[in-house]
Amino acid sequence: MRKQTTEVIAIGDELSTGQRLDTNSHWLSNQLTNMGLSVQYHSTVADDVNAITDVIRTAKNRSNFILITGGLGPTADDLTREALAAAVDQPLIENPEALQHIINLFKRRSREMAPNNRRQALLPQNATLIHNDEGTAPGVDIIIASSEHRARVFCLPGVPAEMKLMFNSHIIPAIRQDMPGTPQITRQYVVKTFGMGESNLEHKLPQVFQRARSPIVGITASHATITLRFQITAATDEQCQELAQPTLDEIVNTLGDVVFANHEVELGTKVCQLLVQNEETVATWECGTQGQVATMLHAPLYPALVVSRFNLATDGFPFTHDATAVKLTNLATSFQRETGATYAMLVGPVRRSDQSAAVVPRFDVAIADRKGSSVQTHDFTGHPDILLTKAAKQAINQLRLYMKIAQ
Repeated sequence: MRKQTTEVIAIGDELSTGQRLDTNSHWLSNQLTNMGLSVQYHSTVADDVNAITDVIRTAKNRSNFILITGGLGPTADDLTREALAAAVDQPLIENPEALQHIINLFKRRSREMAPNNRRQALLPQNATLIHNDEGTAPGVDIIIASSEHRARVFCLPGVPAEMKLMFNSHIIPAIRQDMPGTPQITRQYVVKTFGMGESNLEHKLPQVFQRARSPIVGITASHATITLRFQITAATDEQCQELAQPTLDEIVNTLGDVVFANHEVELGTKVCQLLVQNEETVATWECGTQGQVATMLHAPLYPALVVSRFNLATDGFPFTHDATAVKLTNLATSFQRETGATYAMLVGPVRRSDQSAAVVPRFDVAIADRKGSSVQTHDFTGHPDILLTKAAKQAINQLRLYMKIAQ
């Protein structure tokens, strides 16, 4: 069964100019996707009646459900009602129930209603009122049907608290009633990886990333962490999991230790969770990463995990840039004994032997526990904006893999 196509439209100069972040569309898209709908389009439109009208006209001809937020207030720049009426070729009519709600709301709050609040009771002629128990802006529900296409438009206020209440109380039941066949749910699956680039990862999993397969697996990169995502739609959670498992298994079995989680979590937080689970601690001593490792591991939820934090850039580094791996591991071992932490991590300085572009800067990371130690050399490369973050993650990932071997 083809998914119902859905569109989300956000109205407001403050959104189109970038003055404020459109969190409503983000929240709505998640809710709609979890309901089994296919959110195909997002639009952000300024407070211009012609622009809003054009976007609604386009949306009603290509989408089954259209959700519009914003532009339902009482001021001159609140133009969603007028634009919707123009897009569906219907006059605006004052809705007595909506007007009475607005009057009663002002009475309950012991405030005088301004004349311009009355315009909030205007709805397109064939529209249905969506009650707003928390504010003066009623929502709008209207069906636009022709011989070729049927669309249902919902207009909600831009205030997030009001919008969410109205979505839960009215929109969800309305869409469920409109959706043909057995109600479906959509579940999203995530695989988090570190240590392999996008192109290499895609090369390892050619079948998984074919656009013609189902499910379609997407890949994104953020601060050197590569995330794989896909969705499954079925009648129950159990059916979703059953359909998702072959894809999850193929990814995990192929990538092995490159995978560090199968849910939304940062690498540092994942290592913190493993430390808590194993009742272990870590001591960090950094130079090249300038305290980023300790920052990533010293999350508010895990204050006792990092027992010592030294920034070698300011506290002084006990050896030169050409120190041997043996000296680095010996220092890590001494550091572990001194602090009593389960693991001690020492991040050395970035080594730049000369200024030639052909020479790759590198840094060493030594990890020690009571049983032994290990040292690895990492390239200090990447975009300047993520250079330190990537290096810190390389060190933390080395700790994750060391912990796995140590268990």
